[in-house]
Amino acid sequence: MYNVIYGTAMKLKISKGTLHDLKGLFHIGPWVEGRLLLFDLGYSSHKTFKSIAKHGGFFVSRLKSNAKVVIDEDNR
Repeated sequence: MYNVIYGTAMKLKISKGTLHDLKGLFHIGPWVEGRLLLFDLGYSSHKTFKSIAKHGGFFVSRLKSNAKVVIDEDNR
């Protein structure tokens, strides 16, 4: 994990090449509350995004081309 405000690494973990990065990267929990997490398209996971939202966090990621979008609220 990288803190873009301070330009520092917050967490670094080296693992086997056979372990998927998202599984070994971090645990979603109360620490995400009020934080914005940026994800590369390769790390997109609806389960992860749902967990971030459940804990009061936010995320940004590109949308996969086969995604079906439903807008349920307009904040304008």
